[in-house]
Amino acid sequence: MSEFDFNLNNPGLDESHIELNSYIYRGESILSDLDPVLNQMFVATENSGIQFWTDMRTKWTTHYTRMMTDLGLGLKGSQAAQDAFIYGDNQATRALL
Repeated sequence: MSEFDFNLNNPGLDESHIELNSYIYRGESILSDLDPVLNQMFVATENSGIQFWTDMRTKWTTHYTRMMTDLGLGLKGSQAAQDAFIYGDNQATRALL
């Protein structure tokens, strides 16, 4: 931070960003751990002739992919919001000097 940088009083912004990221990483970890377990169940029942498991595997794969994508986007969005706050603070300071 240079002498001309200004940090608008956004109490808790950094802490909130860190906490949000930890929840996103935890969600990704839970899903990553769950995926191979469910896939083992799907493989074990593949030849059972029960359509239910085939349908469940298709749904799980679709939802898993979507959840992981959304979590990644949430992480990027959170960082972008924090960067925008800092950028805005710095630009406002430069405009006032």
